[in-house]
Amino acid sequence: MPNPARDDEERGLALLSLDSGRFESLSGLSQLFILREILRTYEFDNDLEPDTAKVYEVFDLIVGTGSGGLAACLVGPLRMPVEEAIQAYLHIHKSVFIPGERDISMEERTARLHDELRKLIEERLSPEEQACRFSEFSKLVPGCMM
Repeated sequence: MPNPARDDEERGLALLSLDSGRFESLSGLSQLFILREILRTYEFDNDLEPDTAKVYEVFDLIVGTGSGGLAACLVGPLRMPVEEAIQAYLHIHKSVFIPGERDISMEERTARLHDELRKLIEERLSPEEQACRFSEFSKLVPGCMM
């Protein structure tokens, strides 16, 4: 889909930066809800059909830290539509922060998060894309890093 925002050279780069927050507070999730509304406005302003704008096509650079980094990974390199990213974020959150579990170490939570991300990566990316995004040479290939 052509990106009307990129057709106008005077607009410059479109950057999406999702901020950090406490993962257990679901701050990254709220940012995905806001992003959904931004895309709806973008579609309306550019006379696009609803639910056709893709985050990775609208923005030139997608970055994030902490829980915002997780959201950025879902809509950027994993190319999830926002609605799907919301569901994936909720699933990951429930896997990492199991209700009632209070005495779990940070290392265990990190391992759970890593496992959930690895599953998503294996489901959504071909072996070639996985190698490209995670190899030590990915920094040398534009558009090829997560």
